[in-house]
This record gives sequence, C-alpha cells and structure tokens, in this order.
Amino acid sequence: MRIKTLIFLLLSLGFSKLSFSIEMANIPFATSNSTRISAVKLTGLHQEDQGGDYDKIYKSVSGVTSTKFDITPLPSKAALQRFKSGEFDCISPINTNPNFYQFSFPTAVSKDLFEARVYLFTASGSNPISDLELLDGKKLGVRKGVTYGNKIDNLNIVKIKSDSITQNIRNLENGTIDAFVAYWPEVYTTFNDLKMEKLPHNISKPIATHKDQLVCHKTPANIRSIKELNRKIEALRNNKKL
Repeated sequence: MRIKTLIFLLLSLGFSKLSFSIEMANIPFATSNSTRISAVKLTGLHQEDQGGDYDKIYKSVSGVTSTKFDITPLPSKAALQRFKSGEFDCISPINTNPNFYQFSFPTAVSKDLFEARVYLFTASGSNPISDLELLDGKKLGVRKGVTYGNKIDNLNIVKIKSDSITQNIRNLENGTIDAFVAYWPEVYTTFNDLKMEKLPHNISKPIATHKDQLVCHKTPANIRSIKELNRKIEALRNNKKL
C-alpha cells in the first residue's frame, strides 16, 4: 500500500508541475531579440505605415546600433493594456506622471521626445474657454481610450466618447457635444487634413501638458535600449532637429 501511495504522490506531483508549466507558457511575455514597442496610433507620430516622426526616430536607432526596435501601432487602450500585460517591452508615447498613468511594476523611462498639449475646443465663432468650471454639467467630447489627465477626469461633465478627433469635430458641429479635448500637435494635423480653420481654443493656456516618452518594463535589456535611444534624442536636440 505504501508503494502505491508513493507512486500516486509522484504522479500527482508530476502532473501539478506540468499544469504549472502550461499555465506559465500561456502568460504573454515579450521574448523577441528586438525591443518590442506598443505604439499608440497618433497621426504624424505613430502611423500604420510607420512614417510618423516617432517611428522614424526609433527606426534610426535600429539602423546604427545593436538595439532593434520593433514597432506595432495600436489604438490607445489596446496599446496600454498589452504593454501592462507584458506582451510588449515598451510603450510610446506616454510617461510616468501619475496625473496621467499609474503602473504597478518598475519602469524605465527615456528622455522626453516632445511635450504634447491638451487643448479644449469649442464651436466655430464662439469664444475660447479658459475656465474649466464653465464646463460644469456640459457634454465633452473625448476619444476612446485616451487619457487627458486628472483635470479632465475630475470635472463634473458628461463624457461623449468617439473613435477620432474628426468624429469629435462632427459631433461639435451638429450639437451633440458642447466642446471637445484633443492633443496638439495631432489635432492641428487633423484640421489641416480636413482643410478647415482651427476651432477656437486658448493657445497660451493648454488644459494640460504631456511629456512624450518611451516607457518600458524595467529590465537590463530595456535599460540598454533606452540608453541608445537617449543618445539619439540628445543628438537630435543638439542639432535642433527635435
């Protein structure tokens, strides 16, 4: 009986280890030799054709150093979720400012690529709004999955979510919303693409500013990649190309 019991315990232990191994194998961790970037799709910065300004910076690092960046453009919400899950090594362009993002794991962060600005836009012919309290109870257009910071999150407003800045502009024109928020410079690109005048906004007083950085899971390999990127950022800045 003791021999049978021992055999049963050994088989059970082996099965448990196998089950544990299978479960661990199903956890999505980035395993590529490249540094995989979850890139938030932003017109002019990260694009499907990888012709955005940030795409070009990462590609230029890949072309002259041992660091190789593998860029995957994704919608904002999916980009953040898949980075947090460990499927991607890094995410761009975000930051570690707790007013915008919070992470439960150690991160490594690059130098600033750029400083984006959040502006509040109102209907054509109206006066720009500087006092956010004037939005109390109003309908504000936002993009799905995009973070605008605590100033917007803490307002007493009704958020109307859309898929794009273009849709927010249409919603403002037809009266579905009272105003919308968007990031510069992307929103200016949208106005240009639509061949329309910029809607009223207070250029000198953005609602918030957002440091655009590469944020990575803190590993030795990712830290090395960030160091290579930082050298490129410094070179571009010294040559006044950034």
